[in-house]
Amino acid sequence: MRSGIEHFYSTQNIRFKLFTLILTIIISLDLEFNRFLILYAVLFHFFLADLRILLSWLKALNLILPLFSSLLVFSILFKLELSDQIYTMVRISFYLLLSVFITRTIDHDQLLILARNNKNRKIFYQLVYFILATLEISRQLSLKFKICRNKQKNISPCVYQSISSTFNDLNSVNTTINNRIDETENKFRTNKLANFTLILIILIEVLLYTELI
Repeated sequence: MRSGIEHFYSTQNIRFKLFTLILTIIISLDLEFNRFLILYAVLFHFFLADLRILLSWLKALNLILPLFSSLLVFSILFKLELSDQIYTMVRISFYLLLSVFITRTIDHDQLLILARNNKNRKIFYQLVYFILATLEISRQLSLKFKICRNKQKNISPCVYQSISSTFNDLNSVNTTINNRIDETENKFRTNKLANFTLILIILIEVLLYTELI
């Protein structure tokens, strides 16, 4: 069940949201680190409105802690600049935050409508289909992992079993998505205020990129 703010974010126009996401990634890659941190702080405060998003982000960060540890060990062993490794970890955590926000707030009904209405546009349809498939696979992975963890405490076998089981069910994933696309109805209204938050984010990003702030 979605929280109030999470539902508010889910009423944003899906095309506009994806455009904002892509623009955010492009601009963040080209920003100086100080300005990048400002952008990070701004988006963090936007997402702070929904603690469920941040909790999901913290859980995801916890899963990649071994990666961060490896980067630090790597920098020590090969005498690399520690600041560069920290810079990399900060960027990874930022893109992870964006990923969590999208997956938690993207509306499946909008995606299904978008896919159904753009079947003749192959590239765009395939992109939307890929997002739908990724979300469905992630949902099944999470579900199967939880079921396995309820039966045993060892994480490694559960990771392998959930991935293997989901991989074997890829055909059913395709069938499920295709059926949902065919059955969906074009009944969805976006929230103008929710869309305005995306405009505000874009405005801040442009100001940061052009060094006006």
